[in-house]
Amino acid sequence: MILRYVCWSIFLCLTFRKTAKAQVQVDEQGYQNVLISFAPNVPSENGKEFVQHIQDILESTSKVLHTAIGIRIASVTFLLPPSWSTETWEDIIVSPASPEQAETKPDIRVDATVGSPFGKQPVALQHGGCGVAGHQITLPLDFVSSTVGYPKGKLLAREWLKYRYGVFDENGFSGDPLYPDYYRIPGSSEIRITECTNSEVTYTFKKQDETGDGEICDMKSEDYFGHCTSHPDKESAANVTSSLMYFHEDLPNMEHICGKDQPHHETSRNKQNTLCNSQSIWDVIKQSDDFKYQVDEPVSETIQFSYIQESKSKFVVLLENSDKLLEKVSGIIPNAIQFALRRFYYDLPPRSKLVIYTYNSDVASALTYTELTDEDRSDLGVIADFGYSAKSICTSCGLEKAAETLLQDSEIEKGSILLITASPLDNPELSQNLNESGICLHVFRFTNEDHPDDESYDPLASSFPCFSKVSLPITSDVVDVFHDLSRFLNNPVPEINDNFEIKTVASGNMSAEIPVTIPTDASAELYTLWLGEALNSIECKAGGKTVKLNPGPTRTGIASFSFDPEEDDVTCRLSSAKLKPALTQVQMRTQKGHYFDFDTWIHDVSTENEQLPIIIYAKVYFGGYPVKDANVTTVVTLGDVQETVKMLDNGRGDPDVTQYDGIYSGYFTSFVAAGDYQITVKISDNGGRAKIGKEENPSLMSTPCCGSKVVSEMEEGVPAFKMEKQTVYEAKNKAPDDGYPPSRIFDLQVQISNNSKEVTMTWTAPGGGKGYTIKVFQNRENAVSNFDTTGTELIASSIVPGDTGDVKEFTISLEDRAGGEINYVTMRSWNEYYKKSEISNVVEFILPKSGDETTVGDASSTPGGITDDESTKVAATRKRTIEIVVGVLAGIVVLCILVYLGVYFFVQRPKRKEEKARARKKAENGGGPRTVSNPSGQIGLNSIPADVIVKHHNEVEKAKSLHKDPPIFKEENLNSVNSSPELPENTSRNNKAAQYTMVQKAPEGTASNSSQQDPSKSPKRMTVV
Repeated sequence: MILRYVCWSIFLCLTFRKTAKAQVQVDEQGYQNVLISFAPNVPSENGKEFVQHIQDILESTSKVLHTAIGIRIASVTFLLPPSWSTETWEDIIVSPASPEQAETKPDIRVDATVGSPFGKQPVALQHGGCGVAGHQITLPLDFVSSTVGYPKGKLLAREWLKYRYGVFDENGFSGDPLYPDYYRIPGSSEIRITECTNSEVTYTFKKQDETGDGEICDMKSEDYFGHCTSHPDKESAANVTSSLMYFHEDLPNMEHICGKDQPHHETSRNKQNTLCNSQSIWDVIKQSDDFKYQVDEPVSETIQFSYIQESKSKFVVLLENSDKLLEKVSGIIPNAIQFALRRFYYDLPPRSKLVIYTYNSDVASALTYTELTDEDRSDLGVIADFGYSAKSICTSCGLEKAAETLLQDSEIEKGSILLITASPLDNPELSQNLNESGICLHVFRFTNEDHPDDESYDPLASSFPCFSKVSLPITSDVVDVFHDLSRFLNNPVPEINDNFEIKTVASGNMSAEIPVTIPTDASAELYTLWLGEALNSIECKAGGKTVKLNPGPTRTGIASFSFDPEEDDVTCRLSSAKLKPALTQVQMRTQKGHYFDFDTWIHDVSTENEQLPIIIYAKVYFGGYPVKDANVTTVVTLGDVQETVKMLDNGRGDPDVTQYDGIYSGYFTSFVAAGDYQITVKISDNGGRAKIGKEENPSLMSTPCCGSKVVSEMEEGVPAFKMEKQTVYEAKNKAPDDGYPPSRIFDLQVQISNNSKEVTMTWTAPGGGKGYTIKVFQNRENAVSNFDTTGTELIASSIVPGDTGDVKEFTISLEDRAGGEINYVTMRSWNEYYKKSEISNVVEFILPKSGDETTVGDASSTPGGITDDESTKVAATRKRTIEIVVGVLAGIVVLCILVYLGVYFFVQRPKRKEEKARARKKAENGGGPRTVSNPSGQIGLNSIPADVIVKHHNEVEKAKSLHKDPPIFKEENLNSVNSSPELPENTSRNNKAAQYTMVQKAPEGTASNSSQQDPSKSPKRMTVV
């Protein structure tokens, strides 16, 4: 026989837990049924004291929420761990938790992780976009039991608004690439604070210092930019009361939210504006159904607290005792079954209740109804002999007995029946309907050639609130029988709320020739080796050295040994070849804090008539720390069609909003047809690259987490792991034929090259796109609201769309745009059917003026209230210089106008009057008209060709010599000359100049008329000096 050897740090094949969603409701009194639980690392010794501290914080939080949005906290329930001894708690009545309460995801989870990268303040784990409720609030135990300067109630209220309504921080985060604490407009020296206050605040910059009294930073130096912190001036900050979602440790009076009778800064580069498209906090919150109540009567300010504890787990094992299970070689299948049952018995957590029945035509008790303790458990003896004929098997009798046992225990409402059988169901009709009982039925069916696909148990699904069935051929290998049956028995057992893990690391059918090898593990604290025989002849070695084995309890059909971790792998075998092989299982108990938290869920907003994309999420934590750089994939299967989705934790906005928070996400869109899609989420340590981040000494007053990513000071590797969970998603319709529009881009950024108009844009590809449309605008309103009809489109056809998560870069020269003016750029992507995404975040930038050599780092002052003595003087000097230049230029213009007017009124106009008077006098003296027609006024000398003047002069001189009256010059002589094609035409030349002026004013991208020639190339060109 080949030994089947399992070597894993963790391998699980689980289903998505059917955890109920948060049950918080809102009525005229406020939030009802807020549920608070405790992580495994919270010590139980001071449990009551912790609860009382949390109650005080919640009272303060309720008042803050009422001031900010008008809703109080009305009732709160504490879900206490089953391991906590609450019998001695005075003045607190603890009740058993109902099945629904035990399966409800808590709204707030108290956690005692030391050095968490989330810091020591409350944090809402937000996985979705704007308006999507968060996953959970983590409440650090250090925060609960410590004193901080900033009001605790306000800090928790901020996280409640994020968790409940899907809003985000309005403050920035130091060093964050998307939501910085302060920033410069690209191409400008102006510094802006990421803030949202109801009045203008003046800020100074100081070097980062634990005391907050660091020296003033010279912000004109690039060495300080990004390495100093902003501090509000006390006088200007005294009356600032908004916004609550803008955190600054020096602004503790925040109590209102922006948008609700308070100003909203829609251009500030914060997480709220980016993810909610510049909507205010109130604009998002007021859309919730929580505000449908109009409260006219004053509500109670007192919170109603209640306390529940997880109920004792209750199991009835129902085992068929017949010769059907002896069809294989005698003793092998019964040994595997009894070893699996004994291991289940010893592994059940304390305070669990267990009864074991065997049945054939009658029902017998192998273990009476027993509450298990921490002490050594009794010998089960021989559970079944499997010698009864299978001709008359009454499975329904066993089910009736199991249900009766569970129902008689009124203290606990929930229980599980674990049926192990090799026969079809004799009677599908039970005497009572157990749908309302909280009892689940799980069936393990050994099948044979006569009944390879037994469906006789399927009708029972309608009689129980939960039902499952597993089938295994009775011809299976003994190791497979043990593995599958052990997994079946342990599946309904609730997770142990301990600060460590117990996991199987090796198993097999061990003999003297076929050993079992246990791999070394740095997280191990103790190993336990279990044998399916009462043997003590066993030896283990590591690196040639004998491993010391400590004998444990030895009972009928089972024995155990424990040993400490070794540097090398440990190999164990039976010491004598005469001994028959023994089923073996090796368990490892990890050190405290070494446990995994793996959770999965789906976000779906599809309707009955429209199938929309779904977002699949996976939360991966180790010891309370988020795991980063794990390999997380989702395999979605429908029939023969299978697709793999790579899940990311990149914090780029959609679907993942925060990097390194341990929450991985990915879209699935390929709904080829309506039907049931099997979804399998797989996680692993990514070849040893997965790690956790920690803070060595986080401050209680650090900025609350988180910007675009969770920042940690140091990293540690995690034990190798491999896990998966499965669920089924029902799609009501297929995806539309023209697909879905790509998701919105949230992280568009711009960089300006020094002293040039070359602009570089970067963003993360949303995936599913065919191309991009990028536009530049002169005002922000058009960028936000009139993208399709305004703006200048940039040529972006060369950009490869990229796969989801790819970082894209696009550089273009904007030489045709004016320098020194604010520009706004935004973009959208579209799929192959031209379905368009929403527009991205809007980024403003300033192009340098031609010849302007001012660099970005030359100044650090801004008219928005930031002060820096040296930079303020520089800015003031520049302002005065500009004012002088503008004044001089304006004076010159005015002087030119006055000179022109003086020349016109005192020179040209009198001269014209004098010439007209002289002409009238000649006419009155009999000279008569000298022109036939002169509708356009006198003919100027400069307008008469020279040859005409010479000809007329000769005629005058000839008349004088003959003593005749000289001839009078006539206009027709001039007209006849001007019609000559040999002379250049002034009118044609002037029109051509006008046409070039029109071309210069044509819209961008409009080509000039090809029939218009360049005057510089005309043979009739005249040079004007």
